[in-house]
Amino acid sequence: MAVSVHLLDFYITLFERSCDAVNTLAGVLDAFYKQRGFVLVNRKGQAVDDPFRKGLGHAIQWYGNLHACIERMVEAALVSADALNQQHPDPTPDSTVIAL
Repeated sequence: MAVSVHLLDFYITLFERSCDAVNTLAGVLDAFYKQRGFVLVNRKGQAVDDPFRKGLGHAIQWYGNLHACIERMVEAALVSADALNQQHPDPTPDSTVIAL
């Protein structure tokens, strides 16, 4: 199952306002597709009950892990840049700064 990153952003916003957002969004997707004549079936041709919840749950978990990884990488880059800045202070002496 492929899930749009934009849909995952939407889910995060929805989750902030709902404690049961995965089931809600999965139910809405199922109803939306069924109303348009798209019924998901298994390999035996039988209709799948609750076809979106599991895949959507996995996508949301992946997206949360991605955000956590990005946050760690950004924090590490900031700490590294700060350490470099502390090791190499501004090379411009104050006497050469021209006040306007």
